[in-house]
Amino acid sequence: MSENKVKITIDYYCGLAFIAYQALMGQSNRNQSMTIQNGKNIRQNFTAIVMCLISLLGAATPLHAQAPVITSAATIEGTVGQPFSYSITATESPTSFGAANLPAGVSLNPTTGVISGTPTTAGTYTINLTASIGIPSGTVVAWGYNYSGVTTVPVGLTDVTGIAAGGYHTVALKSDGTVVAWGDNGSGQTTPPAGLPYVTAIAAGGYHTVALKSDWTEVAWGANWNGQTTPPAGLTGVTRIAAGGYHTVALKSDGTVVA
Repeated sequence: MSENKVKITIDYYCGLAFIAYQALMGQSNRNQSMTIQNGKNIRQNFTAIVMCLISLLGAATPLHAQAPVITSAATIEGTVGQPFSYSITATESPTSFGAANLPAGVSLNPTTGVISGTPTTAGTYTINLTASIGIPSGTVVAWGYNYSGVTTVPVGLTDVTGIAAGGYHTVALKSDGTVVAWGDNGSGQTTPPAGLPYVTAIAAGGYHTVALKSDWTEVAWGANWNGQTTPPAGLTGVTRIAAGGYHTVALKSDGTVVA
């Protein structure tokens, strides 16, 4: 009798951990193959990357010393038309799992890490697996009074490395240096200037937003009732920024403060 096989093989190697932007990030790599084939097993290599980012908002103490390392069985076989099950297990007690591009008929339980179902289509599939501790990497969670949608995070927002909360708006800095803002835009505080170059830090005031650019200069937008979005002429060498209700502050590389 001809069988329709599903086979996964796993070879794994080193993991690493390092501190980045008040977060502990770890990554481990695996070469895997998963093939769904009518009548025989065929191996096809693919790489699955496991990444964990623990947000430590406001804290510098890591919650875990290492990133999760997947310890699941190295080889699993299944049959098209027959129940299939694979459990993603890992060190460091992950709280969520991910699996992208699964074969038709198979799905993941993101809480338990169990991939199960009944494969319906033969073929070879590249699958990316993730195991995370706490909130998924680079995502934002907001709560509290939701005036003007300040706690309604835009759908699909990922790769966030910094956040700031203003009076009635929220700002996020992404890993590619772009800025995303939402909430009340009555003074234009959630509309970054067109062509804004690579940003390294953000701050949010009552009704204005401030960004530190990679050239150590700052730019601000939104309400300017008290000159809070107009940086002093010739201001350079800025390393940190902060925004109050109606004012902006900059720390320079020489240790001086400009307000």
